[in-house]
Amino acid sequence: MPLVVITIPPGIDEQMYDAVNAKLGEEMPDGLIVHTAGRLENGEFQIIDVWESREAHDRFSQGRLWEAIKTVARDRGMDPEQIPEARREFSETHDLMVRQPQAAAH
Repeated sequence: MPLVVITIPPGIDEQMYDAVNAKLGEEMPDGLIVHTAGRLENGEFQIIDVWESREAHDRFSQGRLWEAIKTVARDRGMDPEQIPEARREFSETHDLMVRQPQAAAH
């Protein structure tokens, strides 16, 4: 059953988010179904992902993602081991609908 992950990383801004994504590259992680990110009304930055499984999420977040975060942190003069842990909420989906893009009319 797909897994929804809501992540609120403390102190992140759009520039750091974009820098981490640049380190990750264009390739979608294995098992990622949907990804979106943006600011909540209270100003916190939020990331919402839907994964095929908890294992796929954990493999990516503990591997490629953590390596990209550490690199960006070091580039910004931060100690990656001092980064506060993000708040995360996990839930299994009851229902998931994803609209497929429509082909452009010619």
